[in-house]
Amino acid sequence: MSASLTTQLLAISVISLQRQLIHNNNVNRTSFDNNYDYIIIGSGSAGAVVANRLAAYNSSSLRILLLEAGGPQSVVSDMPGLTPWLVGSEMDWQYLTVPQTNIGQAFRDHRIRQPKG
Repeated sequence: MSASLTTQLLAISVISLQRQLIHNNNVNRTSFDNNYDYIIIGSGSAGAVVANRLAAYNSSSLRILLLEAGGPQSVVSDMPGLTPWLVGSEMDWQYLTVPQTNIGQAFRDHRIRQPKG
């Protein structure tokens, strides 16, 4: 049982390290194209779909740039079980709710933290 868990943890660590190295290579690029046919800002639910559809439409001739907020990722951000370590970090945008009257009694100004990022 413990050998299986050790193997799983080792596999997760290796995969996370590989993803981190790939990401670091992309982030550290020094040359980018100056001309694009489409620039899409935000890769949320709509931005990602638009970029995908444009790329599928005619990928050989369209030049598409998809921009997303944020900086270098951390290995911690790839592991859902480690999400609590990201709360309050530079990866957390530290949003607060509007003041609540009936909930959030234990929070300052009745505003509840909404981790995003």
